[in-house]
Amino acid sequence: MKTMIGNLHYALLLCLTGICVACSGPMSQEEKNYLLEQAEKGNAEAQYKVSGSRSDFENVLDDKTRKTYFKQALEQGYEPAIYDRIYEARKNKSTAKELKWLQYGVEHHSGRAMYDLACMYMEGKQATKNMERARELLEEATALGNASARNKLRKLNGTQPSFFYRMSESFVDEFNSSSGSFLGRIYSTWFEGSKGLLMGGLMPIFLDVGYPWWQGILLLLGCLGFAVLFFVLASWGSSIEEANSKGRLRLTWIPWAFSLYGAILGVTGRACNEIYYNIGRLTAAEGTFGNWTLVSTVQTWLMLFIILYGIVVVCTSSRSPASLVKRLLFLSVLSVYGFFVGISLSLVFAIIIALSLFNGTVASFFTSGGGASGSAASNGPTETKVDCRYKTISGGCSLNNGWSCHVENGADECPYGVREM
Repeated sequence: MKTMIGNLHYALLLCLTGICVACSGPMSQEEKNYLLEQAEKGNAEAQYKVSGSRSDFENVLDDKTRKTYFKQALEQGYEPAIYDRIYEARKNKSTAKELKWLQYGVEHHSGRAMYDLACMYMEGKQATKNMERARELLEEATALGNASARNKLRKLNGTQPSFFYRMSESFVDEFNSSSGSFLGRIYSTWFEGSKGLLMGGLMPIFLDVGYPWWQGILLLLGCLGFAVLFFVLASWGSSIEEANSKGRLRLTWIPWAFSLYGAILGVTGRACNEIYYNIGRLTAAEGTFGNWTLVSTVQTWLMLFIILYGIVVVCTSSRSPASLVKRLLFLSVLSVYGFFVGISLSLVFAIIIALSLFNGTVASFFTSGGGASGSAASNGPTETKVDCRYKTISGGCSLNNGWSCHVENGADECPYGVREM
């Protein structure tokens, strides 16, 4: 049994890897033409992408043109372009240039730059300590919706909210900062929020994050209960359908279909922008092309068909008007519930995969000849404890999409240019 589960584990890992590789393939010609057209019109995001995509545009644009587009994006205050300069300054250990570009970001209303500059003023290591200016910058960044600045400001004011309030607040922060269709923003909010709940539940148990361990356990039990309750209600749906329908058509499979849809989005939505920006869309979003765009819109059409089919069956096979309302209400609530559970379960699987990779089980699998017993995996890298201003309440890294700190995972340096503190 253990060998069978292990082999299934690795097969799923290879499938996920294949999806990520396919999603990160070269640009289609249609997408290249679109980006070039938008860059010519002065779109800062397109100018930045064109300037950095040397392999995709090397036969179309020369180095001088790419540098011109990058400069234009920088002049428009496009935040990723500004942070390219900031990372370059950090890499070269040039504090003067880092301060210069952070100030430039502040002038162009970058909440992230305001937060970073405020931290430098508070620390007084790379800039003259100035708590008054730091507070002003934090207040400005908070007004722009920067969650890190808001939390730092609360700490300064001694008004730290409760653990559970911080967890719930992360959902609102993600929804406000996400982009795409409404359903796409809902997906992003739930995916990132679930990740925060899982990691946030583990951190108080194993690390000192300022909250008692039992709150983390309660949070994890709540997450487990949320998932288990869906399976209980889905099983109960059979009796609901049997009692309220007069035909043999049963719709208990519909919530499971939505759960599968959520799980698929959980796996692919973050790996592929074409899928993410077309979640819930019947036609392709502007600027998205290729097969993965088609896959995403086809999924939307399929789920719409399932919804319409369910409505027709309920309306034609219910025993009474009261039964019709009961079935519609039950299926609607449970389908939405299943969608969220599917996203959460895909995240749990991703975490299991990540833990397996970290523990060296994949390397052991391949070196031992496909799952046969072999030599024990070598110990992982020694962790370097880092107290970094980008560390989230859950212990993750706000620059690494909420996942763990590179330096604590054994990297020699932070790829984002953040120094050890």
